[in-house]
Amino acid sequence: MHNEEYLAPQHYHISSMLLRLGVGSDRMKNLFFVLFITAVSVTVSTGSCDSSWSYFEGSCYRFLTSTKRWQSARSWCQNYGADLAAIESDAENNYIKNRIRGDSWIFLTDNEYKWTKLSRYSSPGNCIVMLYSRYNSYSTGNWASHSECYYHSYRFVCEKTLTDLQNPTLSNCPRNRIVKTYSRYQEVSWTEPIAHDNVGIKTEEKTYSVPSQRFELVDGEQTVYTVRYWVEDYAGNEAECIFNITIIDDGPPELQCPEVTSNYYRTYYGYIHAHTDAGSPNGTITWVPLVARDNSGIPPNITSYPLKSGDVYPMRLFPPYTTTIRATDQSGNFEECVLHFAVVDIESPVLHCPSHSNNMVKRTSESSWSVFTDVSSRSARLYWPQPNVTDNSGTVVSISSNYNSGDEFLAGSSAYEITYTAIDRDNNVGNCSFYITVEDWESPSVECLPDLERYTDDGSRFALFSWNITLNDNFAVSYCMSNDSRVEPTNTTLNDENITLAQHGFFPIGVTEVEYTVTDTSGNNGTCLLTITVIDNERPSIICPSNFSNYYDKIFGFHRLVTDYGHPYATVTWYPPDVDDNSQDLVTWESFPYTSGDTFPMRQFPPYTVHMTATDLFGNNKSCYIYFTVIDIEPPIIECPTNITNYYDTYFGIVRAATDSDVNTSSVRWEDPTIVDNSGGRLIVKSSHKSGDVFAPKFYPPYEVEFTAEDESGNVNSCKLYFLVTGKLSPNGSI
Repeated sequence: MHNEEYLAPQHYHISSMLLRLGVGSDRMKNLFFVLFITAVSVTVSTGSCDSSWSYFEGSCYRFLTSTKRWQSARSWCQNYGADLAAIESDAENNYIKNRIRGDSWIFLTDNEYKWTKLSRYSSPGNCIVMLYSRYNSYSTGNWASHSECYYHSYRFVCEKTLTDLQNPTLSNCPRNRIVKTYSRYQEVSWTEPIAHDNVGIKTEEKTYSVPSQRFELVDGEQTVYTVRYWVEDYAGNEAECIFNITIIDDGPPELQCPEVTSNYYRTYYGYIHAHTDAGSPNGTITWVPLVARDNSGIPPNITSYPLKSGDVYPMRLFPPYTTTIRATDQSGNFEECVLHFAVVDIESPVLHCPSHSNNMVKRTSESSWSVFTDVSSRSARLYWPQPNVTDNSGTVVSISSNYNSGDEFLAGSSAYEITYTAIDRDNNVGNCSFYITVEDWESPSVECLPDLERYTDDGSRFALFSWNITLNDNFAVSYCMSNDSRVEPTNTTLNDENITLAQHGFFPIGVTEVEYTVTDTSGNNGTCLLTITVIDNERPSIICPSNFSNYYDKIFGFHRLVTDYGHPYATVTWYPPDVDDNSQDLVTWESFPYTSGDTFPMRQFPPYTVHMTATDLFGNNKSCYIYFTVIDIEPPIIECPTNITNYYDTYFGIVRAATDSDVNTSSVRWEDPTIVDNSGGRLIVKSSHKSGDVFAPKFYPPYEVEFTAEDESGNVNSCKLYFLVTGKLSPNGSI
């Protein structure tokens, strides 16, 4: 804790305070904040302060010029029913500082320096002095704390609170008032009540102020405002004055009758003409006032009598309809005006012209179309249904037209406008029109011959045709052409009604459709289709191939082919046959029952037969045949044995056998040779010696055993086994 500190509301520099107290720096450590033991609330009887005391905000104050220690100063105040002054506000602080003439003891506030009294139950602590400076008014009124309350003597300020049980009064409280207004608000003035108190008024409050206060209508209805004045003295005694101000709307709405209605047509001789609803002899008439507003700002309620807006009114010119329009505000004030209107018919009759006629060929719109001329005629006699005519009034006086159904119309490039006119009883005129163009849509005729058919010329894919066509038109044929350039002549310019033309041309195999297009002088086209069929009945040519895979030779007209190596069959391939056809189109061929690449087992008779057939696109075909056999010319594969019994050794690459025990010969045995043949058939195997034969000792040349294998086709192959006989075997079989 610091030795010395200045408290709120203003801070005072510590060095200045010490100088004023006459305390040296060695005494600074003894200055601390203090909390007083108790705070005493002192009161005096109701009334004014004694002559030696001064009054301020409900308390009496005495400013002592004599000096005492803090406790003595407090005891002096208590002897007079008071206590040291406890400052609770800036106003009180300013009041005291302006009256002291030296540093003075005061009571303590809390340690947050708020303007509140210290709790009566706080612990003893430092004392508070309010500082005074004759030369520095800024420092006057600052506080400083002293830890040595019992050593210093200062002036002091005593305070005691007056006891006031008398309520303040408010005189001249206004009475309740009722105020009428013709606008949304009204300014009201009154004489304010006067407050009185035996001690003094501390607080005054009021809900509204004068000299002039604006009061508004709420929701356009009578509105009551409560005005309240309230006062409080320093003892907490209260008084109030309450009165009501009632604002009443006394002004009628502003209303101006409408200048137009729904279905408005015109204003004639001062009243409104409204037309009937579309398609009806009546009018649904609605209206809205031109001006309808109220001073309250809330739109008034609009009513009409005896006629109502939105009702249906039959046609009537005179006398006009008359109704009164009333505008009523929220307070019941109202204003009226009178509306006059008539319901008139300005709607023309409605005509629905026909949308079709006979001979109609095309439509450009719902009311415009073209028709063709009658057969073999340059004109058309046209018929159409009568138009459908209606009027909202229910009465149509007359219907007329410039053309009639059944009239005859010449062909031309311009359209005929047929107009129907209808007039109702109010002379409203309605009309409708439709447009018909008469055109020559009759096509010229072309008479083609029945379909033509013949075979191709020999060795050719073409055939020559000749024929005639006949042309006719109700006006004149101007041009004829065909779609095929092989027709001669291809096109011809003409100008006649009946014409016969000679035609000819070469046509290929197949069906050709020759289309003739004939144009008349009106641009109409006629067509006919002539079908020309050229049939190919000539067979293609075919030459069978003569070269084959696995070829060996040819005997008695049969090709002999050999088996694949190591197999009992031959995989035979051949070239395609040589084919040709007069159509010059693709010729297909096939072989039966075999195809190139098939495998054929060995067979010498009967030979294999392959049937090859060539077919053109039109089903004409021709065949050829090939014959071959498959023979085996591959000898068996034979491999001689390499091991023998009585083996002795190998001498210069030749096996030597030992003689049998106790004899001078050798019984030599060997395994059968290994034989493989591609045919898989039976083999004949022979050898020059048999296994187990006895052989005498022989040094050279070696014995030769030849093995021979022959298959069923007579193919032969052989191998040889060589060995010598020498030496003896011991009784136990060893050398």
